[in-house]
Amino acid sequence: MSVRTYLPSAQFMVVVGALAISGGAVAAAQYYASSKNAPAVLASAENAFQDDEWERALAQIQAESGISLPDTPSQGTIETLIADAQSDNLTDSIGRSLLVRLTNAGVQGLGDDIPTQDSIVAEAIGRINASQIAPKAPTLTLVESSDLTLRAYGNAVMQVFAGHPKASSEATYVAMAGAADTAQLAALAPIGREYKAIADELAALEVPRTLSPLHSQVVQNIYGIAAAYPDMSKAIDDPLRGVAALQKYQALMGEAGRILTNIAEALKKGGILFTKDEPGAAWDTFLSAS
Repeated sequence: MSVRTYLPSAQFMVVVGALAISGGAVAAAQYYASSKNAPAVLASAENAFQDDEWERALAQIQAESGISLPDTPSQGTIETLIADAQSDNLTDSIGRSLLVRLTNAGVQGLGDDIPTQDSIVAEAIGRINASQIAPKAPTLTLVESSDLTLRAYGNAVMQVFAGHPKASSEATYVAMAGAADTAQLAALAPIGREYKAIADELAALEVPRTLSPLHSQVVQNIYGIAAAYPDMSKAIDDPLRGVAALQKYQALMGEAGRILTNIAEALKKGGILFTKDEPGAAWDTFLSAS
């Protein structure tokens, strides 16, 4: 992908160009000054290269060439430029921001040092995380915990999952594996809707109070899973957004599985056992995997 795709406007190109020119001129001045003082390595410390030597050399280069260098943009200008570079395409936005940050760091003689690189990477990760909004905790209908309500709950939860077989991790990974094919990515939307339906139906169940904290987390995670699908479907046009959404999906799926396992263990410890002809028998799947 060409760097030009990260340049949103003529203003952007002018400012980045000014940064690069300024940085190059400073480097030239440092080289000029050091060459003038080459014998200084044999001289005493009093004659060593001074901190402000490059500034005088730079002024001399400008005077001799008749060219005035543009001022290095202020931090406010840099931040404004980054703000102007933002768009709905996360990949382009972060790419432009990284270009500005790296160029600005280079002008200051930074960029190769670990703290600067860590700072730039941390900012990019922060932008990715900010693009992912966590779903709110659902409002649940609570009932007192008893053998009757716990058994009814256990059967109802498994009935919800059984009613949406298209909410499948396997189908999701198959679609993402063919991310170069728009038709395959189109298969993600209906899968996401199935997960959204699961979350809606789970949120509508009557939940025993003792299990309500765990159930609330499961519902919230599944809403988050459903919310990841629109971003995953953008993996071609906005690959960074697509990959970030896939990672979020994987994390939420893993967390939801662990919470469901905790619910299965709580039901078993409470003496709630399901026969093979009950939907709740599927809880054994979580127990055997733990």
